[in-house]
Amino acid sequence: MSWPTPLPRPTIERNKARYTDAAGPGADLVVTVLPGGIRHDIELRERPATPPTYRITVTTTGWKLQQDGQGRLTLTDSAGKLVAPVAQPVMYPQPHRSEKAKAKEATAGAEAKDGHRRRSGHIATRLTRDGDHQVLELTPDAAFLADPTLTFPVIVDPTVNLDTQADTYVADWDPNYSWWDDDALDVGTGDTGSGVVGTSRGYLQFDTSTLAEKSVTQAQLSLFNWAAPQCGSFGSGIQVSRVTSSWDAYDITWNSQPTTTSEDAVVRRDAYDMDLCPDGSGGTITYDVTAMAQDWAAGHPGYGVQLRAVDESGVEDWRLYDSTETTASDAQPPALTVTYALPSSPTANNLSITPVTGTAVSSLTPTLHATVSDPADGGLRADYEIEHDPAYAAEGTGQIWAGSSAGVTSGNDAPAAVPAGKLTDGWHIRWRAWFSQGVGGRRSAAAHAF
Repeated sequence: MSWPTPLPRPTIERNKARYTDAAGPGADLVVTVLPGGIRHDIELRERPATPPTYRITVTTTGWKLQQDGQGRLTLTDSAGKLVAPVAQPVMYPQPHRSEKAKAKEATAGAEAKDGHRRRSGHIATRLTRDGDHQVLELTPDAAFLADPTLTFPVIVDPTVNLDTQADTYVADWDPNYSWWDDDALDVGTGDTGSGVVGTSRGYLQFDTSTLAEKSVTQAQLSLFNWAAPQCGSFGSGIQVSRVTSSWDAYDITWNSQPTTTSEDAVVRRDAYDMDLCPDGSGGTITYDVTAMAQDWAAGHPGYGVQLRAVDESGVEDWRLYDSTETTASDAQPPALTVTYALPSSPTANNLSITPVTGTAVSSLTPTLHATVSDPADGGLRADYEIEHDPAYAAEGTGQIWAGSSAGVTSGNDAPAAVPAGKLTDGWHIRWRAWFSQGVGGRRSAAAHAF
């Protein structure tokens, strides 16, 4: 079946455009605007009378969709270089958070809890040609659609996502698949919806390259949790661990997971569920991942983090979080917030004193000068100290005066005037300068003037 030409006028739903019955009776084409691009799905509002096959014309400029002998789809450029691997299309019931909220209002919390976990069905793909165009044929698993326990709507999802931030989850009930474009991150162990207990793990990756050589003081990972078997603290909890080997959201599966380390792992046992929590909403769970971010800043590869239940043998110990692809109006995708200071290498040089006549200072309130520099910049100053010259002990010993300049920017002169009453005509003195960065910041080695 091909899309009708022209497409029917769409219905706009927040960030979605719905083309009703564009894929056949009871089958809508839904186009969604995501942070990383455009997503298109076929939404089956009802069980099809006969097993469907969908034919999607593929039109690209400079890119080409290809399929290897194992049925794997890839997107390549004109030179044959891989642009993005394409995950195997999949279909699943639609348990959107926004729809659950409507159901809760209508049923006072009577919605079945097994609808939270994700069931999935496979879709056979075949890439053909129709004249100058490629055609992708999608044939959903007929047995999955015929299952009397399956609830509708069902999403047929052939999305390609080119966003640079990666998140996905993998599950032992479908060990060769990655849910990289799912609107939720499913983590933990529990009923998958058919009386079968399954376990899933989530993976998140952020661009941490900007942390290199920074001094990280705090890092927080925020996840919005909207479904769980209980509201409050329960079970073994969900652990966040640092990933120590590379992975790709398109390719990762339960059978091909990256390595992790328990060093600096963090556990939170709290949970939210919009049916069970008193206020009928989800909540943000924040993990302190400062030690992990410090590792990334110190040079450990930024392979991201893994989310998993501490005890995966437990029963009904799972959470659903918003993913990057969540399309609800109040979506809160995963966020990594890091506080850090720039690396500091302070220096003070070009020392001078004014006014000077010949080789002698010609004022009892001279001004000391030093050029201060630091890559970190911001809040820079010069600290000065004047002391008696030890070679002339009869004039006095030790410090005469200490003071600081006003704040300046890196590479500039930072002058400070000596107050009246500190110096006596005829004294022999020596002085030094340091560069300081902010209150409690680093201080350079002293530069001397004699």
